[in-house]
Amino acid sequence: PLPDQEFIEVVVSLQTIQEGRGYQMTEAEVTTELRLASEVGSNVITDVNDVIGKFTRRKIYQGETLTYDAFVDDLTQVGREEYGPSSLIPQGFVAMAVPMDRLAGVGYALEPGDSIDILVSFVLLPVDEQFQTRLHNQAVFYVTEEEEIPDPNNEGAVITRVNRTPYIISPEGRFETLPTGDTALIQPSENFARGTHVSFVIQNARVIEVGTWLPPLPAQVPTPTPDPDAEVDGQDGPPRDNEEETSLDQIAERVDEIIDEFNGPPYSEVLLVALPPQQQVFLKYAVESESTIDFALRADNDNQFYPVENVTFNYILERFNVEIPPNFTYIVDTDGNLFNGQQTDEGIFNYEESEEQQVIIVDEEAAAEAGGE
Repeated sequence: PLPDQEFIEVVVSLQTIQEGRGYQMTEAEVTTELRLASEVGSNVITDVNDVIGKFTRRKIYQGETLTYDAFVDDLTQVGREEYGPSSLIPQGFVAMAVPMDRLAGVGYALEPGDSIDILVSFVLLPVDEQFQTRLHNQAVFYVTEEEEIPDPNNEGAVITRVNRTPYIISPEGRFETLPTGDTALIQPSENFARGTHVSFVIQNARVIEVGTWLPPLPAQVPTPTPDPDAEVDGQDGPPRDNEEETSLDQIAERVDEIIDEFNGPPYSEVLLVALPPQQQVFLKYAVESESTIDFALRADNDNQFYPVENVTFNYILERFNVEIPPNFTYIVDTDGNLFNGQQTDEGIFNYEESEEQQVIIVDEEAAAEAGGE
């Protein structure tokens, strides 16, 4: 080399990376070589540490001088920008959009590439086997009354008219004989029968996109600097001040419209998740049946499947050894129904006049100190 020539080290590949896009580089695949500084562009990598740990965007050949644009830090980012969301879907999976809110979406902490579990819960409601409608049923009773009225066709004669009056009982109950011997209609206290809660987990789903997917914006071509002496709109010289301000206002307004169009709502309300086809069909059923759907974020690189039991009320009783308490004949009043007044600092109660008879117990010593009777 000539004395005035300057050389610098550049990073080159030791082998061909057959995997192409998505291969994570290690120290074993790279080395350095000397090149003329005048022939090394700003895009050429000169430090090995700038390559190790990065992901390839394309196939790398043996002996190739490595450049910054051939690698990326986040593989999901290059997938979204260059290949779309389909590049992030695992083999054998399909992706579907499901609704999400702040609570169900782990406080909006989900990111593309995350592994999640999907918790689905719904209620099985009892229905009438024949009508296929929710219980309780509605009952209609007819009371028959006979009434004698004059016969319009035969003077002095009477005819018997039967009147049927319907009485609707909803919800339907049952008739019971009381100890007094009277018959009473016992009705449910709720209009519908309570259902059975069912919940389960769809494990190891993949987050493909959070929110509405937007294609990458096209590259902006720089505009040439206008010549101030050029003719504008048939006039010589630069534009007038009022014309420039109007143009800038129009541009600013258009930029605001574009930002509002692409930003959308402040938080995402939709989540694109990938699952095997059979589980995806089940998730679709859960969405269309308005089941409760929540998402649980998994730890990084946790792809294990865990045995999970369905949680019902009986499961809680058996799992935590909950004993059902017996029925009581007395309860503690928690609604303030016993008295009409409020307790004072001295422990004495003040009461308003009431038509109901009350038995009031006071602290006699506190009353004497307060001058009460």
